Amino acid sequence: DVPMMQQFCSIPLAKLQQTVVGLFDQTVTLEGSDTRVTVISGSSDKTKLLVKAVSECYEESSEQEEKAKVVRQDEESLDRLTRTLSITENREGKSPVEINNFAVVQGTNQEPCIIILTNKYLYICKEDHSYWPVVRHTLSESYKLSSINDWKRGESKSGLQFSTCSTKIQMQNTQGLDLKFRTEEQQDSFLGCLSQLVGDREQKVRVDRPWDEAEGRITTPAREIRAPKSHKPVSVEVLYSAPDVLDRLSACNDLRTLRVSEPLQQLAGLKGMALVRYFHDSVAQISTESEELKHVMWSAVIPHVDPKQEIVSCIMLSTKAVYFLSDKPV
Repeated sequence: DVPMMQQFCSIPLAKLQQTVVGLFDQTVTLEGSDTRVTVISGSSDKTKLLVKAVSECYEESSEQEEKAKVVRQDEESLDRLTRTLSITENREGKSPVEINNFAVVQGTNQEPCIIILTNKYLYICKEDHSYWPVVRHTLSESYKLSSINDWKRGESKSGLQFSTCSTKIQMQNTQGLDLKFRTEEQQDSFLGCLSQLVGDREQKVRVDRPWDEAEGRITTPAREIRAPKSHKPVSVEVLYSAPDVLDRLSACNDLRTLRVSEPLQQLAGLKGMALVRYFHDSVAQISTESEELKHVMWSAVIPHVDPKQEIVSCIMLSTKAVYFLSDKPV
């Protein structure tokens, strides 16, 4: 049996005001009328899957009456960040700094930080959501790429929360820099870009630039939501009778990039009908209307009641709400 989880947050779709995609598709912030949570996906693909699932559930929800918005993080945040980097590189009044790689990684004390690669520098930044919707970036460290001597991959090690992919960067006159990526894809993208900028000192890897197609970073126009549908309670077996539905949900319940406590491992081990029964028995709202589990995702989450706390969570999206589960209270 799976131990009871802490449902430290839930956002009913009826109260979900907007979904905000962070810079370079690294985060997704779900903003309700009385709460806000940021999901650190660390992956463009995971971000797109989550946003797509939320958008589809908008359309199926029987409680939506107003317009639902999917927007990108305000351009002013990117402009302020670019201006900060331009000042560091003495490029004021010249062409703006080009950001070649941007990733939210695991920093010291398990706090998230941002690494940025430009043509000449590697930056470490802090991202502060305390003044939402304004996102403030604070530059904490900067290194000239010309000072980098070498780098090497470390073995994946289990930290307090993540099974991280570590990289050690050797630099002149410093003890070096330890970076802890959340996924191998993140690590490959960063090292591939670094290899191109500094020189081919190790085997090049494919550089994935999923954010190029969103270069404008404009706000997506609000979508009209369909008229509420009438749902009648149906059995769990009927809800998930469509081909491949259980297989898809089982595949989403994946912990490959996380190392967590035993209770969470038991939750991640649920597959097929066992997974959806757990959702309906322990998570779903008690209602006369049918509620269907649509998407499952494991990720680091920042509850904005405590912006410095990062929690590994199982995120369950249904036709009624987004639920955040963990074995730790907030």
